[in-house]
Amino acid sequence: MEAPCGWVKQAFAAKGCKVTRVLHVNQALLAMRQTQFDLLVLAYEDTQACLSDVDRVKSLSVLPLMVLLPDIANKEETSVVGTCVDCLVSDAIPREMLWVEAQTALASKMASY
Repeated sequence: MEAPCGWVKQAFAAKGCKVTRVLHVNQALLAMRQTQFDLLVLAYEDTQACLSDVDRVKSLSVLPLMVLLPDIANKEETSVVGTCVDCLVSDAIPREMLWVEAQTALASKMASY
């Protein structure tokens, strides 16, 4: 199976999006200070690491936040993440639906301003 970062980047690039891929949340935070983004997508294999990073990102950014977690993730932990982000999706999501979810997260965030 392809790593989430790879197919997520491909799915967004296919829609004409400029994608910056980083391997650590510190790199993401640095990139956010240097460039303007419309959406932040975090992909994780571990829900606990995700929660920690989501807290950091949410405290420093107002960007819409989409999180991609493994389909096998702990449902209780997953629901906690879902309350903290604009969009929570499973890595089992069909690629064509990822763009739909991203558009929904962007529209929802814009409506709240």
